[in-house]
Amino acid sequence: MDNPTQGVLLALASAFVFAFYMAPRKGSLLNDFQFPASMALGILLTMALATLLARQFILKPFPGQFHAFLGGLIWGTGTAAFAASVRIIGLARSTPIKDASIVLGVLLGAIFFQEIPPSDKPLQFLAALLGSTLIVSAALLLQLTLVPASAQEKKLKSVGISLALITCVAHALYLLPTRMSLALAPSVFAVLLNQSLGILTVMFLPSILTGEVLNWFRQPLAAHSRAWLSGSLWASGQMLLWFAIRKAGVAVPWGIAGLNNVMAIAYGIVVFKEIHVGRHRREVVLGLLSCLLGTFLLTIARR
Repeated sequence: MDNPTQGVLLALASAFVFAFYMAPRKGSLLNDFQFPASMALGILLTMALATLLARQFILKPFPGQFHAFLGGLIWGTGTAAFAASVRIIGLARSTPIKDASIVLGVLLGAIFFQEIPPSDKPLQFLAALLGSTLIVSAALLLQLTLVPASAQEKKLKSVGISLALITCVAHALYLLPTRMSLALAPSVFAVLLNQSLGILTVMFLPSILTGEVLNWFRQPLAAHSRAWLSGSLWASGQMLLWFAIRKAGVAVPWGIAGLNNVMAIAYGIVVFKEIHVGRHRREVVLGLLSCLLGTFLLTIARR
């Protein structure tokens, strides 16, 4: 099996894990400052354990270490906004907006990192661009299902969408320093462990600035455990994704990982009943088909 094929399979596995990492946010007793802090702990502990098991733990500084840390700061900022967005407008509606970062990431990989240069591979580039665009087109369709019943709900919808858009930008921008670190670091684990430290730093900062640290400590273990699970799931998906990127570049694995859209939407519909399928069947079906067709185009973009 060649490296691009392995990269596609790893990206598909990461999509499956990413689809569920924010589900524990639903029903969590932690507020929007406390949940990201506990989630960051789950990320760091999972990354540290994986690094130790792989015997890749490195104490001395290495080239690209700061880039990995910076990537964690950027991603953590976006994910703190995502956690709040899920609480306000739901998992099924916030995830597609957040995953508009897929298009930005595919463009960065194809053009900035010269993986699918438009001048040399115009058809593959168009397939990657169209595929990533189709995956996130579900965002527009699913927003049609959220009809505010009052002025208060309209205001909440605007806040939730704004937070999800912040997540979208941050989750695309963190790719740049992290990808640079991957080219310099001795291993994927070295990159992701330092990235986790950046995530921990930025996700604890709001609790410190608002004086929520003591309240965070007082929360029951069961409340923290949901956030730890969320962090552990994300860390697992992140490891799969960056191993995929090492084998197949950024553009295609990054786009395929966006298939988590389909799974998260389905989970939000079936489990959390966030969208009434009978009332919005057309939007839901078209959104899911767009995701699937987009994923197919991305798998052939590097051939």
